[in-house]
Amino acid sequence: APLQPAVLQARVWAAAAGSYEAAAGSGQLYGASKPITVILGSSQFPGPAPLMDGLESFRLVPEPTIRSLAFLGAALLVGRRLSFEGRKWA
Repeated sequence: APLQPAVLQARVWAAAAGSYEAAAGSGQLYGASKPITVILGSSQFPGPAPLMDGLESFRLVPEPTIRSLAFLGAALLVGRRLSFEGRKWA
């Protein structure tokens, strides 16, 4: 519809994943901008393309795998236990 607002969001992902959702669900690189609102024109009201004011940069992030989260949790528990045992004998 002419001169109506539209909410836009830039989404990118690793091409090998095939889709944004697949990349996010499989630990591959993906990212998304914050949504912005633009006003759309029409052929009846020609003019410049809508400005992308408010579009901010973003970075690609890999989703951590279950294995990496489990390893991190185990390392934190071992480190905490060693720290506690060190204080116990001091």
